[in-house]
Amino acid sequence: RGLSDQQITALSSGSAARSAGLPTMEDAVKSGAWIVGPTERITERLMQLQDRYPGLEEMNVGASAMSTEQSVILEQLDRFGKEVMPTFKNQAK
Repeated sequence: RGLSDQQITALSSGSAARSAGLPTMEDAVKSGAWIVGPTERITERLMQLQDRYPGLEEMNVGASAMSTEQSVILEQLDRFGKEVMPTFKNQAK
């Protein structure tokens, strides 16, 4: 489990949450929970996950809306579809 009981309790209080040692976005990237970076890095990481979990057919792909403009999110998803997905679309089932 990623969070302690104390951290989970602190989530309900803004002031307590700030000092609870909650994971940051940087922690999520470092742990591999979030995949970020240039096309090549994202493709490589997704291929690693595919190798690690044979038979993997679906993944949840999205962008964080936290203070990110909708136009930026749409552009990122468009790039993902055009630059990353073709690698996997061309694989035989």
